[in-house]
Amino acid sequence: MFSKLKQRYAQYRRQRLEARIAANAALIRKLNVHKMERAAAIDFFCHLAGHPEDCVTHLLKRFSFADDNSIVDTKEKEQALAGIIAQGEAAIPILRNYLTTADRIGWPLKALLATTNEQEVAQLLLELLDLSEQDFDLNTVEKNYDLLCHLTDYTFSGTAEDVAKIGKLIHAKDERVRLAATELMTERVIPSSASSTDTTKSPYLKYIEPLVYDETPENSRLRITVVHAYTEHGWALKDKDRYSRYRIDGYRIHKDGTITAT
Repeated sequence: MFSKLKQRYAQYRRQRLEARIAANAALIRKLNVHKMERAAAIDFFCHLAGHPEDCVTHLLKRFSFADDNSIVDTKEKEQALAGIIAQGEAAIPILRNYLTTADRIGWPLKALLATTNEQEVAQLLLELLDLSEQDFDLNTVEKNYDLLCHLTDYTFSGTAEDVAKIGKLIHAKDERVRLAATELMTERVIPSSASSTDTTKSPYLKYIEPLVYDETPENSRLRITVVHAYTEHGWALKDKDRYSRYRIDGYRIHKDGTITAT
């Protein structure tokens, strides 16, 4: 008799908890709800012990929209972030899975960085870069742009295959993606691969050298970025037959392929 009562009580508690989880999950993702109700829902999941998957999964929903009140928005997201981080290693696989499909990745990345390390975060960002045709897929374009921008925050330690992905995105149809890929290549990828004894050399200069000679209007910002990087780092152009006959306004190309401002 006592055993049955105990089982019924345990079942009742489970059902009651499931109902509370469902109710708070609905509140946490609502924009048109009283701020106190949403804050209470966030607090509920932050203190939901023993259920890391429910906690992280539902707190992540708060990052998918922005409140008109920026102070409230930031406060709620910081609260959700703290709740996710508190779950420790249990949050990592949930965060990684979420980032594969999420459009807004800034706050989830903060959580992942706090629970792993920079190298793992950077590697995941590289893995998420999408090289498929993007003509009509605005979400893919936007996400690639965000991923490339975030990658500039980390020391690059990717493979040659990772560099090839970035090199391909230098030729993407969207100008912002092309520029972000170019900046990542010049600011992180090539500097990290240059020889410590000869910083003018890198196996990845081949991805950006053609932009030095690209005078098309749609790539003017990319060309400026690349030429500036060559002058700043002392990198040398490789194609002597081409650069020995080429002129850049405001710059001088030397016999060894290096570029300086005039």
